[in-house]
Amino acid sequence: VVDAAFVAAGRYRAILGVRERLYDVAAAWLILGELGAEIAFADGAPISAHGLLSGDRIERPWAAFPPGSSFRI
Repeated sequence: VVDAAFVAAGRYRAILGVRERLYDVAAAWLILGELGAEIAFADGAPISAHGLLSGDRIERPWAAFPPGSSFRI
């Protein structure tokens, strides 16, 4: 969660994740989303929490970038 706050504040250029479960990243994604950060799978596909409600691991790598940044993987 602290890493997510640093990304949202622009202190970190990105946060990357892989193989977490929704409950591992929910708070971070909420903070990032509320502050306008860009969150997507590493291939650029949008993330929908509805598809992750099964409790299974998130197999695809994901990334979040500070609001308004032009950073991409």
